[in-house]
Amino acid sequence: MERIVERKAFDCVPVLERMAKPRTRGITFAEDAYFSHLGLSGARDLMQCAGDCIDIIKLAATTTRYQPREFLKQKIAIYREYGVDVFVGGVFLELALSKGVAKQFLEEAKYLGVNMLEVSDSALSVTLDQKIEIVKWVKRAGFKVLAECGRKMADSALSVAATKRSIERLLEAGAFKVIVESDEVEHALNSGNMSEVGNIAEMVLAAGPENVILETPLGASYKVAREFFYWAVQTFGSEVNVGNVSPDHVTLLEMIRRGSYWRGWYKMIDTTEIARENQAAKS
Repeated sequence: MERIVERKAFDCVPVLERMAKPRTRGITFAEDAYFSHLGLSGARDLMQCAGDCIDIIKLAATTTRYQPREFLKQKIAIYREYGVDVFVGGVFLELALSKGVAKQFLEEAKYLGVNMLEVSDSALSVTLDQKIEIVKWVKRAGFKVLAECGRKMADSALSVAATKRSIERLLEAGAFKVIVESDEVEHALNSGNMSEVGNIAEMVLAAGPENVILETPLGASYKVAREFFYWAVQTFGSEVNVGNVSPDHVTLLEMIRRGSYWRGWYKMIDTTEIARENQAAKS
């Protein structure tokens, strides 16, 4: 049953329009738990307040290995009720592959209600061809697939041509979107080298911004997240895909996307009409 989107408060104030869910661009994927722990009430609160802003929830790393099974199933059901895709962080699938239990891992993900998985190479040494085979295998099992591209602990400029080709091949293999590893973006933005920042922009534009998800630096503070969101929106437009968003920063990103955060609209206003109304009220 499709959930009815409720009328928003203060809808007399115009903001930039957004594609309705399910979206193929302007995607926001948020972290369920990494530095915080969301219980059932927390998940419900997040969805009630910002569910229309969130497209994907990431169950980070291997955190779900330490949560009660039926509790996790209920929490995932809350997210799915709001039309949010739920995926398990790619490093957990890597661990399952390394332990020889990948098939059982996929079966457990289906039981829990997970409908999306990430294919990454954070801990495993795999070639691009091997990663492509894993993408095809996971998709054939019935999951939407996010594929990760880029280097952990990046310490030098990325190769635009090679990264673009990797993204193209992963998409051809059936990936829904390709995530650009946060370390790649963070290294470029922190380097102070505009050519490295330009490399990121060139790569995303070459691959198509609609195909790529840019990850927010892991554990970003409000200030760091705000500046990253501004850079992403100003560089690629309001429909840029952004991932690794803290639950606390989801609405901040939405405000920046839709031009209602103060930096996007600040200007002097004309209070003549207000003054007239005040004067008339005195009469």
